[in-house]
Amino acid sequence: MRETPTNDAATAATGAGVQVLNLTPDSTNHSTPEGTVSRAWIELGSTREGHAWVTPERNADGEMIGHAIRPDKGKKTSRKGSIRGLTLKWPLPPYAGSTSEEPVFIVEGASDTAAGVGIGLDIIGRPSATGGKPLLAALLKDRHVCIIAENDEAGQRGAVGIADALVEVCASVRIIDPPKGIKDLRAWVAAGGTREGILEAASVAPLHAAKPAESCAGAASSPLTANMVRLSDVHPEPVQWLWRGRIAIGKLTFIVGDPGGSKSFLTLDLAARVSTGRPMPNTSDETPVTGGVILLSAEDTPGDTIRPRLDAAGADCTRIMCFDSVNRSGKKSTLDLSRDLDAIHDALDQVPDCRLVVIDPISAYLGGTESHKNADVRGLLAPLSALAAERGFALVCVSHLNKNQGVSAIYRTTGSLAFAAAARAVWLVVKDKSDENRRGFLPIKNNIGKDTTGLAYSLLSVPGHDQPVLQWETTPIETSADDALAADRGDDNRRSTLDHACEFLRSVLAESEMKCEDVHALREKAGISQSTLRRAFSAVDVRTRKSGKPGEPGAWWWSLPPEDAQPMSEDAEDAHAPGVDTFGDREHLREVSTDEWGTV
Repeated sequence: MRETPTNDAATAATGAGVQVLNLTPDSTNHSTPEGTVSRAWIELGSTREGHAWVTPERNADGEMIGHAIRPDKGKKTSRKGSIRGLTLKWPLPPYAGSTSEEPVFIVEGASDTAAGVGIGLDIIGRPSATGGKPLLAALLKDRHVCIIAENDEAGQRGAVGIADALVEVCASVRIIDPPKGIKDLRAWVAAGGTREGILEAASVAPLHAAKPAESCAGAASSPLTANMVRLSDVHPEPVQWLWRGRIAIGKLTFIVGDPGGSKSFLTLDLAARVSTGRPMPNTSDETPVTGGVILLSAEDTPGDTIRPRLDAAGADCTRIMCFDSVNRSGKKSTLDLSRDLDAIHDALDQVPDCRLVVIDPISAYLGGTESHKNADVRGLLAPLSALAAERGFALVCVSHLNKNQGVSAIYRTTGSLAFAAAARAVWLVVKDKSDENRRGFLPIKNNIGKDTTGLAYSLLSVPGHDQPVLQWETTPIETSADDALAADRGDDNRRSTLDHACEFLRSVLAESEMKCEDVHALREKAGISQSTLRRAFSAVDVRTRKSGKPGEPGAWWWSLPPEDAQPMSEDAEDAHAPGVDTFGDREHLREVSTDEWGTV
């Protein structure tokens, strides 16, 4: 265990050499974050652009691979096209870290690095809590290092992760914390921290050793304790959406369908929209999400498939990167989601403001995980979901359908049910049997979105491009995923289900009209779904009227058509005759308004 200083920001730790310093910016007179001076920023190679410091980030050879932007006010960003790297005075002196008394310090971010440079430390900034591990390992081989952790959960966890990655390559690795009540090195310096005091704190810190695997005996001798959260202490937060009501940021979403069903076209359409800030389908009034995208594709190659499709979709390919492989023991290897989470962290560091990660298909990246075992699958997906929440991106995984026809759509995802259970939303892509270019995008499960409808899209050719693009329809689809799959396989059960619903309506409305709310109550008892009743409503040609005066609240009533009227279909077979779309009939047998449908 590392000892954490117990002093507060005002007095600091005994022996830490804390004294009050004059941190007034030097003669360059630029605005600087508290705890830093302009001279330090300039020594890092930073320049002032407007009201922001723009700082180069480098690889282990010192080449500039990106630029971090820290405005005087507002959100920190990266320059477009940047790859995240290390922040430091280049070159790193050859003597830096040659002794444990004067190690190279590692912090998080440019401002902490500037704070360290300002007080004379040999210091390197990593791009995020867990980022830059390969670069640090290459640059700091055989040197003594000390990581200054940040005083929050992510910072503490990140410091240990960096230390674990360096302990085998560096001469020594230590971790120190800022004094209690101080967040990071910059705040420590602003409170009076000095070079001498920080060096002293590093010299007495214990050497870091990689945590050994916990044995059964160790587990027995160290009883488990529960970590509890009082809900009154939890701050309510709204769901952040990549695509409102359908795909959430910080959550796991699955898109499933048969091979060749255009699932990859759909994910690339999403990627193109995120990269350019274009609205998602049917959300033109929403503020669109703009950011970077990471694509993991095991079935399509970047040159002849992915890039041409993105170009046709109008993507900004400078914001989109393909995850090619991981470096394992000096060789390129396929990503293994069960053990290569650090590589995902590193990839996120290389894509500024990443908002979407697509894994297509997830089965290609399971490594040795048993895909049919619930516990193994949940153990793999839980860290991925936590990473999406921590780093603020939507995680979209693609999967195929299994061959288990005749069961509910929720059981059709290949592998364990845990895939669908762990996702907050699961969407089905299904072909329209009457139009080979048309697809349905239908909800199998949507735990956090209010919208239970689907959408349809078609694949259309574009002049000047070999690859088609998606054209979305604006009318929502009420057809359920179960019904669409039944129709896709020619299942007569879907037809008999509709027949049952038609008979139900004719029975309950046979003698007189009825309030729509009462019909819905009876529908639930009869076990008829809303989507099936909507189709029956159209097939029977139910009539509606509203009681009460115009403009005032009133009840909606349903009734059968007059005997001399010709219903739109006499039986269920006519309600879905050959040639009518598999889902969301574009001719729409009978539209029903929200008011007419009533409150369910």
